[in-house]
Amino acid sequence: MKSKISVIMPVYNRGDMIGESIESVISQTYHNWEIVIVDSESTDNTPEVCRYYTEKDSRIKYIKKSNEGVSASRNCAIDNAEGDYLFFLDSDDIIHKRLFEVLLDAMEKSGANIGGSSVRFVKQANWHKLNAYLEKNTEQGETRHLSFEETLEAVFTGTSPINLIGGVMISRKLIGNTRFNTSLHIGEDFYFMYENLFKGTDAVFLNEKWYFGRLHGSNLSGDYSFEGFWSRFHRRELVWQSEETMGRTKYVNLQKLDGLNVYKAYLIRNNHKTPDGKKIRRTMKDYRKVIYPVLSFKEKVNFNLSVYAPAFYKFIFKVTSKIKRGRK
Repeated sequence: MKSKISVIMPVYNRGDMIGESIESVISQTYHNWEIVIVDSESTDNTPEVCRYYTEKDSRIKYIKKSNEGVSASRNCAIDNAEGDYLFFLDSDDIIHKRLFEVLLDAMEKSGANIGGSSVRFVKQANWHKLNAYLEKNTEQGETRHLSFEETLEAVFTGTSPINLIGGVMISRKLIGNTRFNTSLHIGEDFYFMYENLFKGTDAVFLNEKWYFGRLHGSNLSGDYSFEGFWSRFHRRELVWQSEETMGRTKYVNLQKLDGLNVYKAYLIRNNHKTPDGKKIRRTMKDYRKVIYPVLSFKEKVNFNLSVYAPAFYKFIFKVTSKIKRGRK
């Protein structure tokens, strides 16, 4: 019997978009699937759209739950999924009609427990052009197989399509009892992927970008509050602590440097005199002993300036950025 794929789809107020997402699954050339939609108390017409599809196709489940964040919704969907493989699709995105067929075939033939497609991001203004593109698309869906070590390297260097959860397929047996960390509201998808990859598995990646991510108003803006900073920074801390237990110093250092980059981005975008700005700098002072050893001399100077003289650091950043732009 063919393996069953459970599509994990959290939703909140996507009545104008979720229909396209569902239709892209219905159009799959691989037919043994189910969609598990978890609605976090939508206040628009999302429930009506979802009920229309549940009445139309028995493979579609619709669950309503309290709004506790996207991680809790995904966990609920995982708990109610019956498939051998779980595929993650956001309610405002769509997928190529052959994605399931090609990705699952490659995973089962190679024995890989994780597979994924890179994301082709499309602005809302250009979304209407997708149908014409997909009709003319002649890509065959070639894949590449990576060992555990190669996958780990790809994930930490940002060359892997599984850094985002959209477009990722994972075997149910690998996931087991692992769930999304509900204390993280940014970066929770990367950490979930890492926790599963950490168990030791090969991966299969599609060479083509067959997952189409829609860029629109509500997903273009970042969270630059202290909570947003802490979620991003703490995710990296959780990973470097895990890597330390495994003795993989290379990835420990990469995550610490990445954490520092998160801080720099927040410092540049925030007013350092606001309560959030001050709280972020106090947090970095607390982590100075942890991050300092992996920094070069120049990076140490910049770190100290950013923490103890933020106004001067931001001035230097603006000047150097202007010079770099002038050289292009």
